[in-house]
Amino acid sequence: MEQHPSEVGAGEVQHELMTSAEVSAYLGVTLNTLQKWRSRNRGPKYFKYGGANSAAVRYDKKDVELYRTSHTIPTK
Repeated sequence: MEQHPSEVGAGEVQHELMTSAEVSAYLGVTLNTLQKWRSRNRGPKYFKYGGANSAAVRYDKKDVELYRTSHTIPTK
């Protein structure tokens, strides 16, 4: 997981970013599923950096965890 404390200024929030591969493994879904979710505006929130064909996609770990917990089905 990417974390760059040297790039975080005083008073800024530090986020732990995850790659698509890390999110895929964490949620137990394929990379293809994550891509489909993004194209359909579903799944966890994500960031996209760079041009359309070479964009880097990253997820904030807090958003991934929020997505996971919001899809938890309680049992009796």
